[in-house]
Amino acid sequence: MPVVNAVLGGDVRKLSGELARMREMGLSPVGLVLAFERRAAQLVQLAARMGDRGDVNAFMEQETSAKRVFFRDRADLTQQLRRWRGPRLVRLTERLTMLHRTLISDNRNGELVLAQGLAEIARAAAR
Repeated sequence: MPVVNAVLGGDVRKLSGELARMREMGLSPVGLVLAFERRAAQLVQLAARMGDRGDVNAFMEQETSAKRVFFRDRADLTQQLRRWRGPRLVRLTERLTMLHRTLISDNRNGELVLAQGLAEIARAAAR
């Protein structure tokens, strides 16, 4: 999850180290995209429950208390929910789906395609 949190949190400085660690560990690019898709789905659910409420911290406190959010994920999810809401969240899910399709159709350059896609997402999150 560190690579997922670095990318979706917009921490571009950590990205190269996390991608290097991914290569060292031999993680599957498709498997990693699935982890991103699961987190994006979680953000979609949280954004839908949150609605128009402006206080992300209070909302995440309620979600953690209700055991819908694991307490160790709370800080990362709070930061990500601030960055990915509304049209940006829709765009994120679309981009992850396109990345997944690309990796399945051409797995020869999977690590390179994944690294480029994650860099784009991290830069978008950093804005």
